Amino acid sequence: MTQLTTTKLAAMTVLAFAGIAAGSANAVTVISVEAAGIQNTTVALSRSGVETFSGPAGTNVTLATNFGGSSYSGVYSAHDVIATGTQYGGAGGSGYFTMGHGTVTIDITGPANYFGLWASAIDTNNAIEFWRGGVEVDHISPLAMGLEASYLGNPNASFLGKDRAQAFAFINYHVLGGFDQVRLIQGYGGMFENDNNTVGLIPEPTSWLLLLAGFGLVGLRLRRAPTRVVLA
Repeated sequence: MTQLTTTKLAAMTVLAFAGIAAGSANAVTVISVEAAGIQNTTVALSRSGVETFSGPAGTNVTLATNFGGSSYSGVYSAHDVIATGTQYGGAGGSGYFTMGHGTVTIDITGPANYFGLWASAIDTNNAIEFWRGGVEVDHISPLAMGLEASYLGNPNASFLGKDRAQAFAFINYHVLGGFDQVRLIQGYGGMFENDNNTVGLIPEPTSWLLLLAGFGLVGLRLRRAPTRVVLA
């Protein structure tokens, strides 16, 4: 399994460059983590939409969504459950999406190079993939890489401090070159609790240049290669 090199930046932000995918589907994914307790993205998006899983609750639901009335649309393949908030998930302590082992695909209509989610009770069996034109461009696992003690435990008032052994964080993925499908993957054991799935567009190449200038190059991960390359 390839590794993700991360570093702590100002305001508890973690930034990394994940992946130059093999073959023709080369991709660089910029990953940032919002400050502990933040449950929506603060990334400046020129276009965006959010799925909040506010209902209806149900099991094995195939969800068609317009991401909060945005110009994006998407279809979630059948998944385990849309649930009410528990100590293990739900932004603001309310509804969220959870799944057992397996894969949920999100087919997205509209130009997108950004995906973010409030990942709750994160474990090493959680993973996320980005696909474009039927080809995988990046596989990132685990979601929790680099998260510190301030992310442990549910931060919502109704469940404050519950589940202290696991991390809760809003994670931003900027896939340069874009994607048309996201796959949320849960290995055996545990669940993949998440909420506030956000799809968006960050202007390129302006965003790439700003990220390099503003944060510096933190890490470069080669998919399916054991080598770490870190540029100071």
